[in-house]
Amino acid sequence: MVGSGTCVLRGDRGPTALLFSNARSSLLIDIGPGVARKLADHCDPYGLDAMCLTHLHADHVCDLPALLFAFRNTPGAVRQKPLKIYGPIGLKKHLDLLTALHGHSIAPECGVESVELDPAGGNIELEGGMRLAWSRADHGAQPALSYRVQADGRCAAYSGDSGPCDELVDLARGADLLIAECSATDQAPLPGHLAPSQIALIAKRCAVKRLLLVHLYPESAAADPLSIIGNQYSGEALLGFDGMQIEV
Repeated sequence: MVGSGTCVLRGDRGPTALLFSNARSSLLIDIGPGVARKLADHCDPYGLDAMCLTHLHADHVCDLPALLFAFRNTPGAVRQKPLKIYGPIGLKKHLDLLTALHGHSIAPECGVESVELDPAGGNIELEGGMRLAWSRADHGAQPALSYRVQADGRCAAYSGDSGPCDELVDLARGADLLIAECSATDQAPLPGHLAPSQIALIAKRCAVKRLLLVHLYPESAAADPLSIIGNQYSGEALLGFDGMQIEV
């Protein structure tokens, strides 16, 4: 867990970003402010195989030019293959605008391959035996996706920024780990986001084995969401923190 927080500027919680890795490949989901630098604490950033973006809000994407700039301009760092970036509709325009703004300084010599994913859902094979599935997330008018990562007989689903929706339930069904955003509280719901009681219901419907809460605002973390969830969901539930590592 490269980051577990939101856009709120705090030293202890950076924007939520998740690094999935096995012995053969690595996949980063989202790259908000500060993530590119913190990524180096968890892997070789220059060897990153692929990236997924849940949506294009700044707290999920704005360190992308920093990463691409580092790929092109770090002395002695040489990537051997293009960086594959998957994301929602609008990804290609976003990358075109970044190139227009920054020019070739952010164009790594190995290149970038971008893929806009069908919001109706689907799945593809990634390098290193990883399989990526996705579905539409309910984040208001903003095109947004939830993801499921499978490898070596295990799977983890990530809600991304999303309110409750049937697509998330279907995507996360039977997962070894559900990583759920917890931006809201039961007392102060937020459209396009999840509160603890909603998360507990989804986890029960999906029959997931473990639950991990991320995208925590200070208010949502302070409201003891694990106690609320524990009243409805009997599985293990964890509160995410920056630098946390979980074996699925």
